[in-house]
Amino acid sequence: MQAGEDRSLKILAIEDPLTGLPNRRAMGIDLRHAAAVARRRSEYYSIALIDLDHFEKFNDEYGHPAGDEAVTRVARTLRSNLRESEKIFRYGGEQFLFLMSGTPIEAAEIASKRICRAISEEKIAHEQSSFGHLTVSIGVAGGVTDNWEAIIEQADSALHDAKDKGRNTVCVIAATEDSQSGDLG
Repeated sequence: MQAGEDRSLKILAIEDPLTGLPNRRAMGIDLRHAAAVARRRSEYYSIALIDLDHFEKFNDEYGHPAGDEAVTRVARTLRSNLRESEKIFRYGGEQFLFLMSGTPIEAAEIASKRICRAISEEKIAHEQSSFGHLTVSIGVAGGVTDNWEAIIEQADSALHDAKDKGRNTVCVIAATEDSQSGDLG
């Protein structure tokens, strides 16, 4: 195998082909690293789960090719709204994971609201949405822990809260003492 082919295979292994964003494999590597650094430095990190609102209805209304284009547009918007220390990953389907290393929950909430607003301002038509365009719901959690899986679970719970509150919003689960100590479950 040639060096160029080897590099291409490595990229394929960690990159989502639709969006060009890092995929779940890359996410796992980066989350383990972020959690280890946070624990070693006693430094907070935050995770946000981003989900496109009413996306099944979007696909039903406009078709899967339009759904793919919407996911791609959202990925571009997410990428263009990142700071240097932030990373975005394709989590699956219409979900993305936003990793904010060295970011306390208050700052993560502000960053997540910036992203929520940027997606809404794209005005991707979505007649089945009460907003008339595609929006996202975001759940945010964080801590100083090696247990990044538990932080994702907390962010997922916050994401469900955002959906329950009407969508196109950000909900935060404040860190518990356990998420500070690393004993999340």
